[in-house]
Amino acid sequence: MSKYAQAAVETVRKNQGKSSLDMRQEWDKTMMEYYPTKKPSREKGCPRNAFLGLSEAGLIMGIPTGDYGVKPGNVNKRYAVDAVALLQAGSEPDKKQLWAAVTDANKKPNHQMDIVLALLHEGMLNI
Repeated sequence: MSKYAQAAVETVRKNQGKSSLDMRQEWDKTMMEYYPTKKPSREKGCPRNAFLGLSEAGLIMGIPTGDYGVKPGNVNKRYAVDAVALLQAGSEPDKKQLWAAVTDANKKPNHQMDIVLALLHEGMLNI
């Protein structure tokens, strides 16, 4: 499991069932623990927006929906949300197949599906 996937799972564990959360702030706190001296890794947008997009869409159990700062139309949010929709429809949880289904063939992944699948395997997705 990638560090970004681990961070997503840990962020959810720390915050499930709490109200009035700012999940962007909670993600940033967790990323500081995982990458204390690597600011570019902490601020990587692809995994952050995938995680926050799932949060905004209400797809993570125990995390309230809300506006967590992901810009409308963000592709990383769309990739993650579309992957969850495929899983809800009965698709097999295979990272490469999910990625191919939600993107064009030329796009390289950047931990988006790692986050989706880590949350799925931990039973944290609303599926």
